[in-house]
Amino acid sequence: MLAVLLRRTTSWIPPSTSRICTKPRHGFTSRNFASSQPPTGGVGKEAELIKDVLLYRHEAPRFHFLVSTFAFFQFTFWSLLGWNMLAMKDLPVATDSDTPFWKKINWGKESTKQIMAAGCFFIGTAHLCAC
Repeated sequence: MLAVLLRRTTSWIPPSTSRICTKPRHGFTSRNFASSQPPTGGVGKEAELIKDVLLYRHEAPRFHFLVSTFAFFQFTFWSLLGWNMLAMKDLPVATDSDTPFWKKINWGKESTKQIMAAGCFFIGTAHLCAC
């Protein structure tokens, strides 16, 4: 089917070789589908808008002030928590098999302190940027 369609039109030939085949085959001519005229009919008058239409409007300066204040205090809280995470002391950890996993974590280890502090700073910055 595709071969039949390609035989009947010359539009698939590249521009460098299209001058060689100037005579259309089988009486079909190639069409230029790019037109400067808009299509007529089928769309209707509903699609022809004269100006932009505002669908939703929200003005609440007090609400935005409260959300921004909340975000600032969240940023302050998480930044202070991250700063205090860096000051944790390295203490010996119990290695018994019956202790829960969270008691086996050494919170004073340098890598643990830095990861927790970076996480706190990230959460605080995300609150500030989102609000």
